[in-house]
Amino acid sequence: MGTDAIGMVEVQKDGRWDLITYPLWPNWNWKERGEQPLSATPQLPRHYGLFSALADVRNRSGRGIKVMKKIKAPGQGEVDWLYDTDDGGHDPLEFIDVPRGIPEGANGGWKVYCGSEGVHDPTWFTLTELIDGPWDQPFHEQSVLFEEDYVKYLETGEEPEYRAAGVGGPNMRVVTEEEYAAGERGEQTAIDFHWKSRPLREDIPEIWWALLGAMDMVAPNQDANRVRLLVCFDS
Repeated sequence: MGTDAIGMVEVQKDGRWDLITYPLWPNWNWKERGEQPLSATPQLPRHYGLFSALADVRNRSGRGIKVMKKIKAPGQGEVDWLYDTDDGGHDPLEFIDVPRGIPEGANGGWKVYCGSEGVHDPTWFTLTELIDGPWDQPFHEQSVLFEEDYVKYLETGEEPEYRAAGVGGPNMRVVTEEEYAAGERGEQTAIDFHWKSRPLREDIPEIWWALLGAMDMVAPNQDANRVRLLVCFDS
C-alpha cells in the first residue's frame, strides 16, 4: 500500500481557468503500468520527498493515520507492520504549503475525481511556485531493513525495494548500523538504516522536471502565474 499523486494542468485565459490536455504530459512509470508515455492527465512520480515538499504529504509531520497490520516479510514469516500514511521514510522537509483544497474555477471533472474513495489532500500550485520550490534542501532518507535486505545492500549497493518505518515481533531486535557492525544481533534482526543525504532536487525523478518544462511551454505570454497544477493524492 502506498501513495500516488495525480495532476491536471490549467491555464488562465480571459479571466477563467481552462483545462489543458494538449500538449500531452509526461507520465511516470508508464512502461511498468502499461500506460502510454504521454497522457492528458499528468501522473507524478511516486516520490515521497516530492510529495512532502509540495504539500506536506508523507512528511512525518503528524498529518496522516497509522494502521497496524500483519505482513509476510522475507525470511521472517508473518510480522506486525506499522503502516503510516504520514511516513515517507525520510526526515521532515520544508514544503510549499499544506493542502489548499480545490481552487476556485477548477475543472468540474477534477472536483468529482477528488471526491473519489481513497483520494485525499487536493491542492494546487502555480508554475511560479513550483519553479521556486524548496528543491535544494537536504534529503535524508531513513527506514528499517530486515537483516537479509541489509546484507544484500552491503554486498551489491542496490537499494532494497522492501522498506518499513518499523518492524515488530517478540523475537525481533532493531539495531543501528554501528551496533550491527559491532556484532549485536537478536534472534531476528533489523537495522535502522539512514541513506546518504543529497539535495532533494537530485533525488526527484527527471520526469517531474520534464512536466514543469511542458507547463512552461503552455503558459500564456510566458506568464508562470497563469498556468497551475492541480494535485491530489491516492492512498
